[in-house]
Amino acid sequence: MATNTNITTSAKTGSGNSLAHAWTRLQSVMMGDRGTAARARLGIQKALGEAGANIRATAVDGYVELRGTVASKDTYQQAAEVARQTFGAKGVLNFLDVR
Repeated sequence: MATNTNITTSAKTGSGNSLAHAWTRLQSVMMGDRGTAARARLGIQKALGEAGANIRATAVDGYVELRGTVASKDTYQQAAEVARQTFGAKGVLNFLDVR
């Protein structure tokens, strides 16, 4: 019972949707574009935290596409660098808007 209470509490107080995060982690072990995109999303979430919340990452033929809005040029560059270092990424197409 205590385990269920802790899980419920952390799900309520944690940032973002914990089920969506768990699904992304599961996908990150997959091969191909789906796995590459999931690994890029996880890396961006880990590196940028809340600053990367509006960044969507997809992958096509190994190239990671970043879309969404960010608050600064620094965040724009950090997201691209994290995506570039992602296992399976051949390159990055950065379509992020700085606002």
